[in-house]
Amino acid sequence: MRELSMAFRNKGSNSEESLRLAKEVVSKDMADGKSWANLGNAYMAVFFSSSFDQVWPEAAIIIYNYIYLYINNNIELYICIY
Repeated sequence: MRELSMAFRNKGSNSEESLRLAKEVVSKDMADGKSWANLGNAYMAVFFSSSFDQVWPEAAIIIYNYIYLYINNNIELYICIY
């Protein structure tokens, strides 16, 4: 399901659906750092594809900090700018 979320984002067609799927994946395994990173990237995708509301990148930064502080399983974080 994580890959489906990324596919929606990469296609650029439906970032809100990507965000919904990313949230669902995280809810199933709260310890999976890759799913958390996917969620942060989904928040950034919504930011770049919508009204540039500052809530989205702030949410992504909170998630990236969470991964760094608590997950700590050597996840490399990249922000893709569309």
